[in-house]
Amino acid sequence: MSADYKLAQPVNFKKLLKYAPSIKETFDEDCDPDRVKIITDGTNYLHVYLNKRGQIDSCTRYGGNDEEAIFDKIYEETDGTPLEGMWNACYAG
Repeated sequence: MSADYKLAQPVNFKKLLKYAPSIKETFDEDCDPDRVKIITDGTNYLHVYLNKRGQIDSCTRYGGNDEEAIFDKIYEETDGTPLEGMWNACYAG
């Protein structure tokens, strides 16, 4: 089972990792590293999809991963930073 999300506005991937330090990048050799990144909070995983400018514009949760835990951590850690309010993932189907 999966769930797809579209961000209200693109978010720079490198800045996300900078301002949300508990969110880490991990790898999957089956994914194109220029277009797909996998982020984790240490327990849950989320595939994020990058546009040509290295910005996240959508993401997908696969299996039993709790995307809300990752979203909540991003909201908490980017509060008061240039990314505050930018991470707004809307369920796409």
